[in-house]
Amino acid sequence: MYYPEAWTLAYIDTPECITCTWYTDFVFNTTLVVFTIFVNLLTACKAGKTTKRILRSTTGSTISKQKQREINFIKQTFFQGTSIFAGQVSYYVIAPFVENLILIFVLSACWAFMHAVEGIILGYKSDVFDKVLNRLELDYFVFIDAE
Repeated sequence: MYYPEAWTLAYIDTPECITCTWYTDFVFNTTLVVFTIFVNLLTACKAGKTTKRILRSTTGSTISKQKQREINFIKQTFFQGTSIFAGQVSYYVIAPFVENLILIFVLSACWAFMHAVEGIILGYKSDVFDKVLNRLELDYFVFIDAE
């Protein structure tokens, strides 16, 4: 159904349309998450094989740093995929069966905050983020008194 005042298309509130919406949203997004995890893991494996060939002639500390970067990449991929999948399950699978308004709010908030969690994971596992934090040296603190 088209709403000209809002310039939007929306499904009619019928069981068929609700089912169609659920499958097109949840299944499609979950398929993309699984595909992304699969591609990232293949990338990590390929990078690991290439790195092993290149690093055979380098020192042990360089090899251990590179291995740690690869492990961090795999962890980051896993946790990002898990957070997105958990947000989708909470919003699409669990929330429709919950009657308590507070729990519905929390489950819906999980859907909204999964992107924030993904950003936190990215920042936590990123070497660039660590370098930026290490460069920041605060020489003073500012205290605000709320009196």
